[in-house]
Amino acid sequence: MPDMDRTRITLGSAVYTFVIVGAILGAAFTFAALRDAVAQMTERAMAEAVTVRSAGLQEALSRELSQEWNRLESLADLIGRSDPRELQYAFDLSASEGSKVSWAGFATVDGIVLRASAQMLEGASVAKRPWFQRGLDGPFAGDVHEAVLLARLLDPTGEEPPRFLDFSLPVDAPDGRRLGVVGLHINFDWAAELVAEIAAALEIEALIVSQDGQIIISTLDDDPAQPTIEPFRLAILGTTSATLAPWPDGGSHYSVVQPILASDQTPNFGWRLIARVDQSAFASIRQGLASELLPFIAGLVCILAIATVLFVRLFANPFTTVAANAQAISEGRDIFPFESHRTRELAKLSAALAGLQATKPATANAPARQKTDDATDPPKAHQRAP
Repeated sequence: MPDMDRTRITLGSAVYTFVIVGAILGAAFTFAALRDAVAQMTERAMAEAVTVRSAGLQEALSRELSQEWNRLESLADLIGRSDPRELQYAFDLSASEGSKVSWAGFATVDGIVLRASAQMLEGASVAKRPWFQRGLDGPFAGDVHEAVLLARLLDPTGEEPPRFLDFSLPVDAPDGRRLGVVGLHINFDWAAELVAEIAAALEIEALIVSQDGQIIISTLDDDPAQPTIEPFRLAILGTTSATLAPWPDGGSHYSVVQPILASDQTPNFGWRLIARVDQSAFASIRQGLASELLPFIAGLVCILAIATVLFVRLFANPFTTVAANAQAISEGRDIFPFESHRTRELAKLSAALAGLQATKPATANAPARQKTDDATDPPKAHQRAP
């Protein structure tokens, strides 16, 4: 008979091993699936966040610029119905917020400034200035440029000349005659500070670039190398898109490119807004999800452990008892057969062992009885043949 004790693995230990291995494999698969799911969820959340936040910055900047354009339209309408020389108060009021509008003025069709805020440049010729030349033809929005004529008047001791954004609009008389051009010089530093404040409030980093990809306003510490970054290529192409791309600072950022479109009839500067969020900004989402899942995983492990112990005790241990009972019967010991009806298989094994135990005495004593019978039979007489 083979030595059954050499087989060390019991049914209970096999069940425990199966559950442990299955739990490890299941946990590994679940971790990988959750990691991918969390990564995808984080990407969607970051893309949506940077898109929504950049839209807020774009709308705020567009609203501020549109307000100035509406003021310019009101001023142009007032000039068309009145004598510009009697509207000094209107020009001064338009430039009363010195940090926002640096200069407001009206030039006749020959390019001579007739009336202006604080009487700056009155009598001077602006015929060669783009805001006047383009303003004669229609509404005009001029990109950022350094002050030329106003530099000495606004900041005579400054090391760098002030920079402006231009709004200009033709002025027509009620009879349709073109009277001249009214223009506003918007302080570029005000626009840059506005972008920086809104970006900080929205917790994003922002760059405003021109149609050719040149940086106009930036809230970054160091301006990146534009040609090497995907968002700048998208900005030049005029594509609105949210992407995850590496930047020269060594980090990966979710970036969105949106055009800055002014509302109403305000002409556009052709600017593009590039807003970005650092990938690590949403690391708390993953950490929070992991911390929320830990109690659930711990509870699941406890439930699995309890269920495994109950299963082994209810279904595996009876097989161990039946096996020991069968071994005892095979060794000829006279024991009471173990009976269990917990499962169909156990019931069949118990019945089989009980049958074997019931038939064993008769089978074992049969040779002895045969031997006794042979010894008690009388010898047969041998008859001699006649």
